Amino acid sequence: MTFLNPLALLGLIAAVVPVIIHLLNLRKLKTIEFSTLNFLKELQQSQIRRLKLRQLLLLIIRTLIIIFIVLAFSRPALKGTIPCKIAQHAASTIVLIFDDSFSMSVRDENGEYFKQAKDFALSIIELANVGDELYLIKLSELENSEFHPVSDKHILKQAIIESKISEVFYPIDNAIGITARIMSNSKNANKEVYLISDFQKNCFDLLNKNKTQIFSNDVKFFIVNIGEKEFPNTCVDSVEIKTKIFEVNKPVIINANIKNYSNIGQTNLVASLYLNGVRSSQRSIDVNSWSGTSVEFMVVPKNTGFNRGYVELESDAIELDNRRYFSFYVPEKISILIVSSKEDNSKYIKLALSTNNIFQYKEVVADKILSENLVNYDVIMIFEFDRITGERISRIKNFVEAGGGLIIFPDKDSDLSSFNNFISELGLRPADGILRTAPATSFSFNKIDFDHPIFTGIFVEENRKGERTISSPQINLSLKLKPTEKETQIITLSGGYPFLIETKIGDGKVLTYSVAANLNWSDFPIKGIFAPLIYKSISYSAASNLQNESKLTGENVQIKLLKRSLTQPRLKLIYPDGNEEILNINERKEENLNILKLGRLNLSGIYELKDEKNTLNLISVNTNNLESDLRKILVDDLYEYFDKLGVKKDMLELISSGADIKATILTSRYGTELWKIALIIVLLLALLEMFIAADRKKA
Repeated sequence: MTFLNPLALLGLIAAVVPVIIHLLNLRKLKTIEFSTLNFLKELQQSQIRRLKLRQLLLLIIRTLIIIFIVLAFSRPALKGTIPCKIAQHAASTIVLIFDDSFSMSVRDENGEYFKQAKDFALSIIELANVGDELYLIKLSELENSEFHPVSDKHILKQAIIESKISEVFYPIDNAIGITARIMSNSKNANKEVYLISDFQKNCFDLLNKNKTQIFSNDVKFFIVNIGEKEFPNTCVDSVEIKTKIFEVNKPVIINANIKNYSNIGQTNLVASLYLNGVRSSQRSIDVNSWSGTSVEFMVVPKNTGFNRGYVELESDAIELDNRRYFSFYVPEKISILIVSSKEDNSKYIKLALSTNNIFQYKEVVADKILSENLVNYDVIMIFEFDRITGERISRIKNFVEAGGGLIIFPDKDSDLSSFNNFISELGLRPADGILRTAPATSFSFNKIDFDHPIFTGIFVEENRKGERTISSPQINLSLKLKPTEKETQIITLSGGYPFLIETKIGDGKVLTYSVAANLNWSDFPIKGIFAPLIYKSISYSAASNLQNESKLTGENVQIKLLKRSLTQPRLKLIYPDGNEEILNINERKEENLNILKLGRLNLSGIYELKDEKNTLNLISVNTNNLESDLRKILVDDLYEYFDKLGVKKDMLELISSGADIKATILTSRYGTELWKIALIIVLLLALLEMFIAADRKKA
């Protein structure tokens, strides 16, 4: 047994008061008028013994009343595991796992979950004693490499008071692992873990069957469940930009996936798309319970450069997951390097490019590639291969891997070995030869992937069968290209070989045509499809994968930045809240780009990377929507989860949000309090004393 209020035991001194009164009464001389007969009767020994016994019994009862009153105020408790002296005086290691994720922004009749969690945490810290080791582990700070104990509980209380809801999500599993390491190194007799959370099911890895016992039997867990209800919630789960080629005043298709985490279907839910701060589109949608639906928006960018936007839902239980950010880049100019030594190879290409002001090109022979700064170009178009060897090929490959575009046309006069040597160095499969038609015959387009971004905005006809088609050129000569499974056949000829294939190399794209861009191989250069297909091929290959960066809050972000974007060694990162950070370009460098490490970005929104004059990139950072599902973990699943970690059921103390957490903790720490029993005994003794005293008066 131990006493939670031992100072009250000083009141036991009052138990001697009835004894003193009793002794004083024995010394009093009492004059009694009686006849000789009555006097003789009262002298009978039996009457004297009964009187003394009654007095002694009253003395004992009154003394016990005082003792049990004092015991009630001292709050005695029974605990069967740790001896009372150790339980009361030994130092403790206390780990407070504090859920500050954005699902804690939900409100119920008791107020905001996060405010309730703070109050609970402060109550727990108040129970700490001098010499205790206190640890605070916030779920948003789990990536910290080390957690150090705090001995001053006032410091920890201030940290709790200043805490704010975080947009970062990490599973509770990570915090449990850190706690296990702390407890394994603790030498203190008492080891207590307080887990304060709304206990979303998604926070626990319930399917991992390989968990092992990581806690010893002397670790006590207190599970503080904030909130009893499960609230319905909807969120913007994802945003995908379907358009791959961006042009001014041309439609951009954006697809948003909306999810409903509730038992009730949502009707007439309003989803809005904002572009550059202006609401550009709005849709009313219905979403069934526990399901998602896709909604498509179409916007038309009016400006070149970086465009930023977001899809937003109406307010509900959680605000932070109702908005999802995106960005895209509309090029003002596309710079092209044409590598050709023969006018016939590139003549029609240059004629097509000259009719569109967005394209700027420079033509060089293969010998001049090494003297060109390739980072100044978006796309390279190659029409000759005899003199592209060794270092020239390496420069071109590095350019593509860094996010550049490459378009290949065969040379009408080059031998096949030069072409095959070039594409083999790039990692592509060599051509099997040249496909030639019989006299008076030709090949034509057979299969076309109209869903490929290249065909966005290109006029497509329908044949008699209702199938989409385009006017095909008549082809007499074609390379026998053999794409791998990783390559995409965009257009296939009637002979079974591809006319146009796409290959991804690093962050860039390679488009390979199987016919030369002249009239010796086909009439392709004079067909109506030629100029649009060339425009789209260039625009598509120039659309770098380095743009439209999208990350989750809390991720360790690094981005690839094209060297041509860098004009100064110092950059500025502008946060969504307007704060700025100066960055120095001193990270790992490659041939045509820099790898820039930005660290962990913990705010959702759009981050802008700038030099002193220009915006170099936008990074869209969104919340992890695992937090959007507010369903709580089942109690049985919680017991099973901790059982796998070595925490048995009797080591877990479940505390609801409406409970008296101080009383619960003290009861669990020191045992079951007996003050109520003590008061009941006082009441019974008082009744007994009244009965005996009244009986004496009658006698």
